[in-house]
Formats: sequence, structure tokens, C-alpha cells
Amino acid sequence: MRLTPIDIQQQQFHRIWRGVDSRQVQSFLDLVAQQLGELVRENGELRVELRRMTQELDEHRNREETLRQAMLTAQRAIDEIRENAKKEAQVVIADAELRARRSSIMRTAGWASWSRRSMTCAAGARVRWKRCAAF
Repeated sequence: MRLTPIDIQQQQFHRIWRGVDSRQVQSFLDLVAQQLGELVRENGELRVELRRMTQELDEHRNREETLRQAMLTAQRAIDEIRENAKKEAQVVIADAELRARRSSIMRTAGWASWSRRSMTCAAGARVRWKRCAAF
């Protein structure tokens, strides 16, 4: 039987000669002591559980913050890589356009291919910084 505060307040002992029945009082006190002991033990266990869960919650919050920071850092890195790739693509395109223009000019001028030191003219002869004799 679970003891409630109302049970304690309404508990009555039989009167016997010179007071109440001491066996009933002792039995009731034993019951109160037992249940109070159980409540104290349960309360202690719940406090330990609460402390453990609070620590676990703090750890989860710390992990969440760490993950949030990692995601922000990764997003910044992705944005930076994307921006660098766009810039590099623009440089490659500009270089390709320059080479295409240069190649077009050289073909129009009679050069088949060229490098820093020598060129191959349309007639197939390798010459150094001179115009191909075939043209």
C-alpha cells in the first residue's frame, strides 16, 4: 500500500488503557519510514539521472555547435573554390581567345605554327622569327 499525505493526516490509532496501542503506532511508523526511505532513494537516483542527462545534453549541444562551425567553414571553402574556379575559367577562356586571335593572325600572315624561338610556315619550313618564304 502506497502512503499518501492524506493517509498520514487521517491515520487514527485505537485507544487503549492509558493512550494508544503502541504496536499500531510502531507499525505505522515502520511503514512511514520504509516508504520515506524508498522516496529518498528514488529522489537520489532521479537527481543522478538528471545530472547525467544534463551532461549528455551539454555534450550534444557542443557537438551541434562544432558541426555548425564545420558546416560554415566547409560552405566558405566551397564558395571560395567556386569563385576561384570561375576566375580560372575566365583566365583560360581569355587565354584561349587570345591564342585563337593570334593563331588567326598568324595563319593570315602565312605562319602554320609558332613557338618562342622558331615557327613553321605554311609551306612546312621552320624559320626563326621570319616570314615564310612561300608567301
